[in-house]
Amino acid sequence: MPSPLPFPVREQIVQRHQRGEPLTWIAADLQLSYRTVRQWWRRYRDGGEAGLHTHYQNCGPKGPKVAPAIHTAALELKRTHPTWGAGLIRVQLVAQFPTQPVPQIRAIQRWFQAAGLSPRRAKRPPRERHPAVAPHETWQMDAKEQMRLGDGSGTSVLTVTDEASGAVIGFAPFPPVYLVGRADPGGAAGAAGAV
Repeated sequence: MPSPLPFPVREQIVQRHQRGEPLTWIAADLQLSYRTVRQWWRRYRDGGEAGLHTHYQNCGPKGPKVAPAIHTAALELKRTHPTWGAGLIRVQLVAQFPTQPVPQIRAIQRWFQAAGLSPRRAKRPPRERHPAVAPHETWQMDAKEQMRLGDGSGTSVLTVTDEASGAVIGFAPFPPVYLVGRADPGGAAGAAGAV
C-alpha cells in the first residue's frame, strides 16, 4: 500500500486549484498522478477541510464478517477441544450452521490467534552446520525432474556433488517417471515407466 500523501501537499493542491490552476498542471508540477490530485480535490470539495484528513480508523477489517454466533461457537469449540484444528472446527461449524456462510480455515485460525487460543509453535533449536572442508567429507545428492531438452523430449537427472570442492562425483540421466493416470506434459499418457 502506498504511503499517504502528506497533508501540506493536499492543502497545496486545494489552494492552487482554488487560484485557478488546472488539476493536470498541479499533477505534473507535483509529480503526482492526475487521479491522485483529482481525488484529493474532490474530497475537499465534498467534505471541506475535514475531507483532507486521513481516516485511519476506517481502514482494515472491523472484526468477523460472519454472524456473531458463528464466531462465538468457533471460539467455544476451540476452548472445549484445544487439540482440534481450524479445519475440523470449520466442519463442525458447517454442520451447526448449515444455512449460513462459514469462513475459511485461515480466518478461523486468525480468530484463535486474536483470542489467545493458538499458542505459537515452538521453534526448532538451530542446528549446527559444519560445511565440509576436505574433499569427499560430504557429498550432496540432487534430483532435477522433468527437464525439457532442446529437441522437446524430457529427462530427469540425478547428480552427486562433493561439497568441499564442488566437483560432480556422479551424474545419472533417466527418462521422466509419471504416476499412473497422469498425463505426460508432452502429450503422451504415462504408461511406460509408471510407478
